[in-house]
Amino acid sequence: MATIQEQATKVMGPLAGVASGWALDLGLRLGVFEHLAGSERGAPPAAVAAALGLDPQYTEVLLRAVFAAEILEREGDAYRLG
Repeated sequence: MATIQEQATKVMGPLAGVASGWALDLGLRLGVFEHLAGSERGAPPAAVAAALGLDPQYTEVLLRAVFAAEILEREGDAYRLG
C-alpha cells in the first residue's frame, strides 16, 4: 500500500502541470507575455493589470504561476520574460 507522501507526489505532479498549462494559455490569450516582452526591466503585477485592463489580484496569481513554471524571472516585484 502506498504512503500518503507517495500518493501526494502522484497527484501533485499532474496538478502542477495543469496549473502551468492554464497560466501559460491564459497569459498568451490576454497578451501578458507580449506586454512583458516590451519591457526589459519587466513590470509588477499591478502595472501589467493596469496596462491590460485586468484585475490586479488575478494578474498576480497568473504571474506567480508562470514564474513557478520557470517561464518568467522576478526581480523585486517586477516580472519579466526569462
